[in-house]
Amino acid sequence: MFAKPGRGLYFPLVIIATFLTFVPLYPTNGYIVSLYSTVPLWGMLTILLYFLRDPERPLIPSQDLTSPADGYIVGINESDEKVSILIELHVSCVHVQRTPLAGKVTKVEKVQGEFRRVYFIRKKLVGESDAIQKNSRTIIELESPEVHRTRIELIAGALARRCIPYVKVGDQLAAGQRVSMILFGSLVRIEVYNLDYMPAVDIGDHVFGNRTIILKKREKLGLTPSQSK
Repeated sequence: MFAKPGRGLYFPLVIIATFLTFVPLYPTNGYIVSLYSTVPLWGMLTILLYFLRDPERPLIPSQDLTSPADGYIVGINESDEKVSILIELHVSCVHVQRTPLAGKVTKVEKVQGEFRRVYFIRKKLVGESDAIQKNSRTIIELESPEVHRTRIELIAGALARRCIPYVKVGDQLAAGQRVSMILFGSLVRIEVYNLDYMPAVDIGDHVFGNRTIILKKREKLGLTPSQSK
């Protein structure tokens, strides 16, 4: 399955490439010229197909919260108000994001900012980098009975300048539903304003949307918020 932004683009390009490949452009050796001249185009289409893939990912049944995105954990922060986890997406990752819980969309906001480089930030990250603080982003917030407020931030990078939300304010979402896509590599941050949850991952862990549990309920572990810090 393809992500929404690519559905109207990929098939017309395939038709054009097929036409250029099998329809001779010149009377004599046109077929050979056409065949070889479209090799780069077919290569680009293959890369595009891989990048825009959007596999079906049934949400694993759990009271815990799964990752909203594919990528690598590059930041974990716990405060007296919230738990925050930062995920870096590489070019090879699936770039569609999913909500880890059901809820109502209360906010969809695009915040203008810079486009600093964030790719491979996991090798250099120390606390909150300038890119994380200052780059453009799209914010999606949800309210739900399980977690009063959940915030998903799609943080743009030097190349990943398009963060495409699939939802709007007022939408009622099911757990595991697709909510957005980031083009090329970038960052996703999930913030849960409920201290009943604690991180279940470490820096450098490879996570997958709808599959990897990143936040566990403290009560299942017999812990209170103060005991787990």
